[in-house]
Amino acid sequence: ILANPPYGNRLGRGDDLVSLYRLLGDRCRAFANASLGLITSERELVQALGLRSNKKWEMQAGGLKVNIARFELGLKSEQIKNQDNTIPPEEVLPLLNRLSKNLKNRS
Repeated sequence: ILANPPYGNRLGRGDDLVSLYRLLGDRCRAFANASLGLITSERELVQALGLRSNKKWEMQAGGLKVNIARFELGLKSEQIKNQDNTIPPEEVLPLLNRLSKNLKNRS
């Protein structure tokens, strides 16, 4: 997810923006195994997300000093490593049968 929400230079101000960023942080927590990239000029707004960034950059964009922060969302890395992503054979069998039939029909 890449987001460039308002950060008060042209749109929005103060508490409204803090509420917006809190809501964005709450919504992003629902996306397990995803990453969020956020562009803003205000560090306080990044903190309002309530998420811990794992990478940050500062740069100039359109005459503004902006911060870009990256967040890993959802499960903690240890939980992801321990997750069993194996598909049970009974769910794969119909697909394998269909692929076999398609290959036979091509010959």
